[in-house]
Amino acid sequence: MDKALPAYIQNFTCYLLRVQFSAQKEVEINDDWLHMPSYALGEALKKSQNHSHLYDRLFKPKNGRFKNAPSRIIVRADGTRRSKFLKNEILNLYVTLIGNNKQEVIDFIDFLPEWANFHFFKKYSFRFHSSYPLNPISNEFENSKESAIEALDYKFFNGQLVKWNDVLEVRFLTPTTYLKDHLLTDDVPYDELIKRIHNRALNLYYFYLAPTETIEENINYDTDVNAVTLLNCVSFPTHMIIKNNKYNLAGIKGSICYAAPYSYMDAFLLTLAHYIHIGNNTIRGNGQIEAFACTKILFEKYVDEIRNEGVAEDLIEKIESYAYIPSTYRSVKIPKSDGTFRELEIPAAEDVMLQKTMASVLYPVIDKKMSYQNFAYRKGKGALAAVKQVQKWINSYSETHFVIRCDIDNFFDTIPISLLLRKLYSAVKDPAICHLTNLWIRSGKVNTKNQYEENIIGIPQGSAISPLLANLYLAEFDQFIENKITKRFIRYADDILLLVPKDEKTIRVLQMLTDYLEANLKLHLNQEFYAGSLKDGFSFLGIEFGSNGKLNISNDKKNRIDDKIKRSLWLSEGNDFSYE
Repeated sequence: MDKALPAYIQNFTCYLLRVQFSAQKEVEINDDWLHMPSYALGEALKKSQNHSHLYDRLFKPKNGRFKNAPSRIIVRADGTRRSKFLKNEILNLYVTLIGNNKQEVIDFIDFLPEWANFHFFKKYSFRFHSSYPLNPISNEFENSKESAIEALDYKFFNGQLVKWNDVLEVRFLTPTTYLKDHLLTDDVPYDELIKRIHNRALNLYYFYLAPTETIEENINYDTDVNAVTLLNCVSFPTHMIIKNNKYNLAGIKGSICYAAPYSYMDAFLLTLAHYIHIGNNTIRGNGQIEAFACTKILFEKYVDEIRNEGVAEDLIEKIESYAYIPSTYRSVKIPKSDGTFRELEIPAAEDVMLQKTMASVLYPVIDKKMSYQNFAYRKGKGALAAVKQVQKWINSYSETHFVIRCDIDNFFDTIPISLLLRKLYSAVKDPAICHLTNLWIRSGKVNTKNQYEENIIGIPQGSAISPLLANLYLAEFDQFIENKITKRFIRYADDILLLVPKDEKTIRVLQMLTDYLEANLKLHLNQEFYAGSLKDGFSFLGIEFGSNGKLNISNDKKNRIDDKIKRSLWLSEGNDFSYE
């Protein structure tokens, strides 16, 4: 035992079972089904002829020192993202029983076949299959004899500790109902998280494991850690239902990454949390939390790069300690040919250099995920390569295919930041990199009226990392086009050109693009598009592809060039310049 740990942690014990049900037929499931097995368990226990005593002991204890007794049975379901079960497929439910009474576990295992008789399992056509206790020695679920069933204890938990080096990821899955006052928000400070786990473990221990012991003095676990939230990827269900002052939050999931120094006590609490859930007063503790050590390989490479480029050590120290705050962008308006303006956000000179170095570090990692047909902001690609590709297609597919040209409406300005950061973290697995990127995206701007504007959506078009992030955000969209629509397409930022077989319907293709963008990326396809024969001539990327095979600058491009020349002359002369 470790003298640094209080008794309520060193003597904490529980049992973990994997209970399996088999699907008797193919069955569709929805978002609500995850929390139903727990509800079914309580109802089945109440109605059991031989095991109803377990309901009072596990779900509704009637005595004890705590006003609101925490639940000591936790049910977690796997397969949280599946939409159906096939015939004979296994549904795994993981049941944790807090306590040190082996007979309760034996009685519960005897009860399990009755669980399958509840209408929830009948509705979804699941039949009880088997149950296996977790063996703490082998850390495997085994079909043990009653005498061999053992509790998970200090020795087991100590062997499961997560050991991180400054950066920690905590993943959540909480298909449950919280009391309104205990609702987890999307901002969960590290100290608050650890305190919740501490309170949960403390209450469970002194209520069920040692109800006759006196609570230790100075038991209040007060964390005073200089922790920083690097990345918050917790997502909430679209519709939160309030009933009887409770939120139905089936579907909260995601992860939060913290920069926090390693603590043996915290590691133990986070390990316990994986089995006992973090909710303080949940009626049924249905949920899961899991901690992982994070990598900082890319971040360390980035720090080395900016040090080699002569960045001041005091600035590097701020970046390494997560105290760096970028300057706001300066907004400038660039005229467009249609009379409107494109707004660019220009970063401070110091931030430009930092962002360019970040782009060079990230490029090799992100570019590996790009489709060959993405021609924007990539080495060896570009607009000229895209034009040459279109010329080849015109020569080869004019008789069999037609062309669709479309674009994403207001692309850079409508990218959801939180979704972009999740994609970035999935690609680089380095939360410190994501933290810096988030700062640059959200730092806001000073507009042309010298007023500050917060950035809550979209990525700055003047940022050195924005092109790379834009490519990453649409990488899966390119795969969708390639796998579901056509392999012959070109995407250049928000401009899309597709070659489609002549027997395909234009409206169907556009609808597929629209549906994917809106459902998966929260973006919208511009309602203006072009569809026609490859022989008829069309424009793309400012180039007019003529019916005779010749290339010309499109009229729109010419107007833009003329406008830029006239405006430049007007600005250089410093006086009125006639547009006539």
